[in-house]
Amino acid sequence: MSINLKKWLLGLGLNLFMAGTAAAQVGAFSPLTEPSDFQYFVQPDLSNYGSGVQPNTGWFGGIDYLLWATTAPNRTQIGRPDGSRLVYNGNFTFTTETNSLDTGFIRASLESGTRFELGFMDDCDKGWFFSGYRLNDNVNELVATQVSIQFIEPAVPLYDNFGAPGTGLNTQVVGFAPILNGFVDNLGTTGAAGTDISTANNPTNQIVAHQPDQLADDIDRDGRHGYEGLDANGNHVPESNVYAPIDYGDLVPLPVLFRHVTVTQRSSNYSVELNRQWRLVAGEFGGNIDVFGGARYLNFDDQMLVDGIGGILADSYWNTRVENRIMGGQVGFRVNRKRGRLTLSTEGRIFTGANLSTVRINGQIGSQLTQNVTSVAGTNPTTNGTANNPGGNTPAIRLNQPLNLNRTTFNTSRNFGGFSPLGELRLKAQYQVWDAVSVNAGWTGTFMDGIMRSNNMTEYTLPALQISSNRNVQGVFLNGFNMGIEINR
Repeated sequence: MSINLKKWLLGLGLNLFMAGTAAAQVGAFSPLTEPSDFQYFVQPDLSNYGSGVQPNTGWFGGIDYLLWATTAPNRTQIGRPDGSRLVYNGNFTFTTETNSLDTGFIRASLESGTRFELGFMDDCDKGWFFSGYRLNDNVNELVATQVSIQFIEPAVPLYDNFGAPGTGLNTQVVGFAPILNGFVDNLGTTGAAGTDISTANNPTNQIVAHQPDQLADDIDRDGRHGYEGLDANGNHVPESNVYAPIDYGDLVPLPVLFRHVTVTQRSSNYSVELNRQWRLVAGEFGGNIDVFGGARYLNFDDQMLVDGIGGILADSYWNTRVENRIMGGQVGFRVNRKRGRLTLSTEGRIFTGANLSTVRINGQIGSQLTQNVTSVAGTNPTTNGTANNPGGNTPAIRLNQPLNLNRTTFNTSRNFGGFSPLGELRLKAQYQVWDAVSVNAGWTGTFMDGIMRSNNMTEYTLPALQISSNRNVQGVFLNGFNMGIEINR
């Protein structure tokens, strides 16, 4: 919208407000009534004669600048709640791995927004008004390195690499293992050609770490190296002509350690309402009491994006978004008292409505898992071609990666229903600059319950993350300062 158009609309709005005010003073309101002698910026009438200052009638409106904060969600772990698992740490040792991050980085920072109001009050102390606000996005971001995230691991079947000697097909189930288990290549030779660190050819029996040799480490020390076959003569080279089933005894639980993680949390909020109002007390001791009731719609949107780079699940991301759509009825009051140019007012609302929430989650796990899954039934791990290669590239030995996990893309949604009550309080000081123009400043606090937020709606189940089946709700408190301008209020 251009600046000239904004100025034109503002001027048109001022004319409508002033015209409505003048028309209400000379008789019953009509949109076609034209004021004969109304002036925009005359000094206000502060006289206390008669029954004192009378409340305004006719069209009224205003716009406020908001500076509000939204409370942070309940603190939760990023990963499987209270997750811990024993993982392989290299050199035939294991360690306990837990979640590295939680949502404690989210803060209730102040964000700007806009609130508007437009209404009409007739000479019979009855009227209506339309009001709404929008708060700009509250964004929090965390960047961390060497991040451990725990997942729920289903057990998956393990297949023999030969249905019969020489067929090259995985057809026979020989057991089950967690989906993040895999073969590792962390150990190599002592440096002498043709020697094996785990056999008699290594007289010092010295384990040499961090010297990968493209062969699965013989974790169970039986002379077989994962699915490469049997090393019959101890030269660390499996014999191609000797049949041996896959040695799943060399499988270990792999650590999930992302090299770099970015977590972004975002929330936004807006509301609109239409009310019928009645003025119960008008002008007594310089004060007014209005009551109103009507319909209201409130939207609270919350989103959390986790982006992980590196590690055995390189690269992965998941984005969880919750949209709370609350529709219902409300009642409220407004009490003000005027002394000279200054008016102090208190305004409250009670609102309850049906919360029709939608939760969405999308993302991808292991975009770099392009090697063939060698234990999928009916596939040949040594044959090139996409038909037997889910990753789309030339099949290769899968080491230091989950054996039974392909890169997985997911996108799902789920609807929930419930009720969300709301209470709102506004305190405001208003200064009358001209007869129909005032400036104001104040504070607004809103508490809403039964709100779903994204941080505790993710179920960390592999290979495709899911939406939690529980309707996890919590309270949200918005509060902050506002200042603005009002016409004929």
